[in-house]
Amino acid sequence: MSVGSKIRTSLGVKLVMAITLPLSLMAGLILTLITALNSQYQGFTALTLILSLFLFFQVILTFLAVLVFVLKPLQNLSTAVKRAAEGNYLVRVDKPKNDLLGRIAMHFNKVLAKVTDLTAKKIEVERELITLKKSLTTQQKLEQKTQLIDSTSNLLEVSLKDLSLLYHVAHSLIQTIELHELLLAMNRILSGVMGFERFALFLLNEQTKHYELIQSQGMDDIVTGSVEIKEGEGLVGKSAQEKRPMMVGDMSCQPRLYFIRGDKKEEGSCLALPLIVGEKVVGVLGLLRSKKEAFSHADTQLLESLTDQFAMAYDRSKLYMKTKELSVKDELTGIYNKRHFQGVLHMEWKRALRFKRPLSLIMLDVDYFKAFNDRYGHIVGDRVLKELAHLIVENVREVDTVARFGGEEFVVILPDTNLKDAATVGEKLRSMVEASGDRFRLADDKTELPLTVSVGASSYPDWVTNEEELINTTDMALYQAKAKGRNMVCPYDGIGFDQMVDQSKEILAQVNRFDTHGTYFR
Repeated sequence: MSVGSKIRTSLGVKLVMAITLPLSLMAGLILTLITALNSQYQGFTALTLILSLFLFFQVILTFLAVLVFVLKPLQNLSTAVKRAAEGNYLVRVDKPKNDLLGRIAMHFNKVLAKVTDLTAKKIEVERELITLKKSLTTQQKLEQKTQLIDSTSNLLEVSLKDLSLLYHVAHSLIQTIELHELLLAMNRILSGVMGFERFALFLLNEQTKHYELIQSQGMDDIVTGSVEIKEGEGLVGKSAQEKRPMMVGDMSCQPRLYFIRGDKKEEGSCLALPLIVGEKVVGVLGLLRSKKEAFSHADTQLLESLTDQFAMAYDRSKLYMKTKELSVKDELTGIYNKRHFQGVLHMEWKRALRFKRPLSLIMLDVDYFKAFNDRYGHIVGDRVLKELAHLIVENVREVDTVARFGGEEFVVILPDTNLKDAATVGEKLRSMVEASGDRFRLADDKTELPLTVSVGASSYPDWVTNEEELINTTDMALYQAKAKGRNMVCPYDGIGFDQMVDQSKEILAQVNRFDTHGTYFR
């Protein structure tokens, strides 16, 4: 049984008892009185019956009145309370009367109306809270998106700076071909643009296979070229060996590194990056900073790109130098060729004119070289020419220029040298060639090959007024040496062309005689 039913039943019982009990007492008193009177007076029986019926009907009417006017409104009110308790706040007591229960019902309806308003407001507030939460969530998402956009913007800005730096590096390096200019550009980029105060560049020495210190910054007590590192030795050597960047975040906890100052214990961090061309490590760049753990992942990536650019530029520079060397060097002997000789002679001639200094030229020609080749073959002949070129280079000054003029002819430019001293140099070379038979041997035995040279010399300002005359008079002096019997030095002495023709006929006769009898080759 529900609470409303219990209330309704209890209240109905109490009302019925409250009404019927007094009526019953009154009816009992009346009946007692009538019975007493009836015992004394006859004729009260009909009256008693009438009163009894009246009281009976009075009780029935009272009960019906209670049922209609009390219990029914109570039932309506109880039903409304039950439905309200179940959460239906829109329920109302229908048509309450203007009595006590009606007023209770009206107050109940008002309370329900207020509850309904409060529920509606609660629903509205909850909706507003949901909307607010969504708004807050949206705002938080917007803030997160804003932070992401800011972060991405910063990354893009850094990437743009890195790309701008790489473009600047590529633009600087691509315009540089000479090695010394490339090193200067690298120094400017590392110190000026990137702000590194200490760094060292090692390049591979192809002969020793060691990495030689070529350039350094902020390491005054290390002499460039005085430090060589083997592959696998120290941080630089390990970076070259493993072909990858290697970093030490705290150098105070590491053994001495080979590109820093002597035995002094360094502090800070360092990074070694290999310079790789194809699969070959051609060098290593070492960078140092005073702070610990100073190289981030982004720094390493940027520096890797920079070293890649420098490695390509260095490889291009080496290729250019090799091409340039091939363009000025004689392919067989390795000394300068005739074209380079003419360029150097032109510069030395201008210098001699400007400073009024002497300039001499000597020309050497191998005696009977055609017969030599016929007897020993061109392979031996080529080897002899290479040895002769090296011998000449070894026995002149660094300022002198040695070149192959053509065939078996060699020339030497002698700046600041008069004709007498030039003839002395020529005689020195002639005698060394004659005495160096042990340098000219056959490949399969110890047989010394006899070799002599004829030397001609001429000089400015003794006999000539221009470069062409210097070459022609030297050539004439050479032929004069051949005409006089070869294996001698002849300074130019003003001999004319007609005399050269007569001497040339004698030379041809001697060549034919030696070619026929082979008396030259002992």
